[in-house]
Amino acid sequence: MTINSATAATRLTSTAATGGIGNPFVSTVETGTATVMSFTSIFIPILAFILVLFIFFVGMKLFKKIMK
Repeated sequence: MTINSATAATRLTSTAATGGIGNPFVSTVETGTATVMSFTSIFIPILAFILVLFIFFVGMKLFKKIMK
């Protein structure tokens, strides 16, 4: 509901400011932002998992080095 209200307010402001000429640009930016956020939500957990594995293996190497 909040996102729809923000979208409606943005388009209303765009229509008022540009007479409707800026609406395609606003729509394109909204679509691009949604696409980027979708890809981000998919890949950030994968990158976080890889980072955790990296930290684990570095920690294991340091632990083995300290124990020698």
